[in-house]
Amino acid sequence: MTFRKEYGFEIDAHGHLVYSPKNIELARRLFIDWEIIQGDGGPGAVHDGKGAWHVFCHLAAAAVIYRIPRGAMWLGIIYNSMSKRCEPAFCVARGGQSEITHLDSSEGRELLAVAEWVGYVEGASRGHVLDRTANDPGDPDIDDRRQDYDQVAGSTADWGPVWEHWTTSRDIIGKNGYGSQVLSSFVAIVAAVGGRFAGTVARGRSDSEYGHLRHMCAMVRAGMIAPEDITWDVAPRPIPPDIESILLEATPAAFSTSAARLEATCEAGQYWMYQRKIDSFFTVSLGECIASNWPGSPAISDQGVPYNRANAKAARNT
Repeated sequence: MTFRKEYGFEIDAHGHLVYSPKNIELARRLFIDWEIIQGDGGPGAVHDGKGAWHVFCHLAAAAVIYRIPRGAMWLGIIYNSMSKRCEPAFCVARGGQSEITHLDSSEGRELLAVAEWVGYVEGASRGHVLDRTANDPGDPDIDDRRQDYDQVAGSTADWGPVWEHWTTSRDIIGKNGYGSQVLSSFVAIVAAVGGRFAGTVARGRSDSEYGHLRHMCAMVRAGMIAPEDITWDVAPRPIPPDIESILLEATPAAFSTSAARLEATCEAGQYWMYQRKIDSFFTVSLGECIASNWPGSPAISDQGVPYNRANAKAARNT
């Protein structure tokens, strides 16, 4: 085991993040470190000592697609209605049936051992949230509540899993809350699949107001991911409308069905994005510039984004 960059993240022989208590705590510390991102947490993020940078809700909502013998599978964070917890899990499509397998299980490890990586999928900023039973307390006009971000799949309103994880990640310090569960799940997924997953998803919002480029570089600088994780040559593919409508249901069955449909369309090495923000994906050349010139790259805005909670739900453009 080696230790990478400024934070000293534990890295295995393949250069992957190790899933360990130390790395979970380092990730917790990193995503509330305002100095390393020069105060730019992105839309809605405030330096309150407990809420994550804006990029985190996008990282947590994204997923990985695999090809497996006689099927396909989706790996991402789900809400387990039995344990009432957010967990990293495989949603497997086999013979028309959908199965859920926890990432950190013997069956999950067996699946990963025979899986062929196909690509990554952007998290949805529309449609349903993962936990349809969510009933968070508070005033909907001033508080972020998961249930307020649930919409039917056909709605054009901007809510869905990205916004749900925005809500859960407003407190990643509380060790027993949803925010901590999502953080731990994200670290587990990056450890299993590699840092390219996180680097690619962060590349999906090049608009300066998001702060994602700064956040991505901070993940490299801290050692959570490597420079090469943000500079691989990929152009995003639009998610076909028929598959998008399935994904917006945000259920394990929808995820496994979508995985099977996407896996059948192409060879490995893809990043699928929703059409509405696909033009915001930034290029390899810009990624290389940022990776080599952190933190002085002119591509990264020096201006943070002000946050007005009273009209936050109307102002945020996730």
